[in-house]
Amino acid sequence: KRMNPDVETLDMTMESCKARIEFRESNRSKAFIQSESDDVKVEQQEYILMGNLYHQLFSAIATANDVEEALLQMRKTGLIESESKSMRKLAVARLNDRKVSEWFDGSWTLYRECTILERGKEGEVVQHRPDRVMMRGDETVVVDFKFGKPNNEYLEQVRCYMKLLQQMGRKNVDGFLWYVYDSKIERVTL
Repeated sequence: KRMNPDVETLDMTMESCKARIEFRESNRSKAFIQSESDDVKVEQQEYILMGNLYHQLFSAIATANDVEEALLQMRKTGLIESESKSMRKLAVARLNDRKVSEWFDGSWTLYRECTILERGKEGEVVQHRPDRVMMRGDETVVVDFKFGKPNNEYLEQVRCYMKLLQQMGRKNVDGFLWYVYDSKIERVTL
């Protein structure tokens, strides 16, 4: 019997199908379920994550006045969850360091993480992305931010950027590795 004359009853066949579901564990969930014996690995993951966040922060800063806006954008995009006093404190302290303050004073034409293309040995296109290239008059400075331990590969990376900039016609090219946590600056020579 129909209870509502406006509703039509239809016969339906229902079938279930095997679903192929893959579980992809996020880095945060991996860290959550690891045992206490894996504390060192968790600390390393957290260190790497913080280094990546700081790298994102310093890449977003054109001048020393940009710290607040860069942190706000990181919150808006979900990179950081809340106010980060420690990130602000480190950024302000490092940008006020006399060794780097000139890099963030607004007097340079700035290229942040701009891709430089090069032909590889086999004709393939190779992309290079220096963290910060600054030009003023005939001066060019390339800076790569690092948040870990010094590594010879980093020196070669900056040398490569310097050579590419020279090939592009820049005459006076200086290169630096900036180990931000330690506030250590290493000049790179060709």
